[in-house]
Amino acid sequence: MAFENPFRSTLESALDYDFVTELAPGVWKVYEKDHKFELLAYDITDQLFTNPEQPWNGKRTELWELLQPDNGAGILLDSVSQILRHENLVSLVDVVQVRRSNFGGPYSRERWYTIWEFCDAGNLANLLVRDTRSSKYIHVTTDDGVARIKVREAKGDETEEQETGKHAKGKGKEIRKEGTNGERKETRIDMEEGHAPPTGKRTTAYIDLTKLRISEFLPEFAKLQGARFLPESLCWHVLCSVLKALAWLHDGATSLKFNEQLGQYIEMGPDDPDWQPILHRNITPVNIFFTHPKRHETYGLCKLGNFGQAFVSDLSSGEAEAARYILAPPQGQSFAPLYSLREKDFRYGDAYPPLEDQPYTMTSEYRALGEVILGMMVTPVTSGIDHMSVIRGIPVAASLGYAKKAGYSSKLLLFVQWLMEMSIEDMVQQMEKEAGWSRGMDGTGQPLVTKCTSALYVWAFKRYLDFRASVDSARQDLIMVEEAIHLQRAEDELDKQQKVAEDILMTDILDKQDKLAGDKPRDHTGKLKDSDDEYA
Repeated sequence: MAFENPFRSTLESALDYDFVTELAPGVWKVYEKDHKFELLAYDITDQLFTNPEQPWNGKRTELWELLQPDNGAGILLDSVSQILRHENLVSLVDVVQVRRSNFGGPYSRERWYTIWEFCDAGNLANLLVRDTRSSKYIHVTTDDGVARIKVREAKGDETEEQETGKHAKGKGKEIRKEGTNGERKETRIDMEEGHAPPTGKRTTAYIDLTKLRISEFLPEFAKLQGARFLPESLCWHVLCSVLKALAWLHDGATSLKFNEQLGQYIEMGPDDPDWQPILHRNITPVNIFFTHPKRHETYGLCKLGNFGQAFVSDLSSGEAEAARYILAPPQGQSFAPLYSLREKDFRYGDAYPPLEDQPYTMTSEYRALGEVILGMMVTPVTSGIDHMSVIRGIPVAASLGYAKKAGYSSKLLLFVQWLMEMSIEDMVQQMEKEAGWSRGMDGTGQPLVTKCTSALYVWAFKRYLDFRASVDSARQDLIMVEEAIHLQRAEDELDKQQKVAEDILMTDILDKQDKLAGDKPRDHTGKLKDSDDEYA
């Protein structure tokens, strides 16, 4: 069929892109030809065919049957593209078919690629690293299976050399050599297991800090003087951006909705009664991406990506109360019986840190986001231990106390406390109370907040604006992305008006020439005619 019509829709759409550089096997940097936008192309051929090298000898997978990328009206492709098209999501741009050069052999030359936005400024995880100039060190050790922590100050003449050596034999092993006062020692780090080494070994390790003795940890952690880590403005930027993305995934809401009765913004709209809430289920620093500023804004766009664990519920947003109790399998699991999820949700509730088999809910999304913001406020002081594992192992009150000593505003700390400690019902009631809304003495009146996530975004955005209006040094004369977009649109409109004025002036000049030649005058349409034949 491809030979009957070699430029079908899928092959023709590939002509819109230039494949420039292969960044990794099956991952290409591409440019959109019209606007020269940088994009990323991922090879998904292996997921579409059981025998991708020789599709004619295999079968199409279930994913192919759902997406039908060779059909412009595929069952799910159009719907997925519409859902993943948001300013704060890493958006799916296109699905194209590419025909490679034929180097001989019985192999297919055709490959299928998904085209995604390219977040050229990396992800948040790149920022959550320990400052090598820091004078504070935390050493976590295990002795007979019990995790212990010790804080020490670096001496003025002390030098520390850290070198990540060659990987040891065996999956997940790494050798780290540390030099202190001329001494050298080897430390084995198990990056795969994620817990304390077996009993009897004493070593620095990648551990689960939830097993740490809090009575030992808190006094040592309290000795650390709070030092502001990432700027508060960046914390607000990430908080509002991810909440806006979640408002779209949870509620299908995209814009602020003004409440005429209270004279303020409460939630977001539009209201889509058929929207089915989507849980991301993987909100971590590595999945929060940035783009470079396009104009003079302080920070580029912040986008939530990696939808490999996303869960689509079968409840409509019209079922507001029921939607708050959406139950999804725990992270890392693709399926769990509903009766089992209900039983475990009743048993665990909103426990934090989450248990291994705890169902994933909307509250879990809020906890994960709050955890990320805490990680941005608490300075990494560990070596060889994942920063977010440390944050999860520290009691929320201790992390907030550290951030308070570091000078972060009370509004940011209070909002993060909401995310980390309050249930959805408590957050809704608190937002209604602050808005001056009452459900009556018996509490059965009409609720003000029906979509918790979109209301949380509005509340966070209001506090972000208050922060920007303050005299806090962290405000940094911020220029928000929305302001940069507004300025760009204003400049585009000015350029458009100037172009129209220039076209009218040019038409006047041509009219004068036409009169001298005795031709019929031109109409002032704001644009030039393509040909003088139109006036004949």
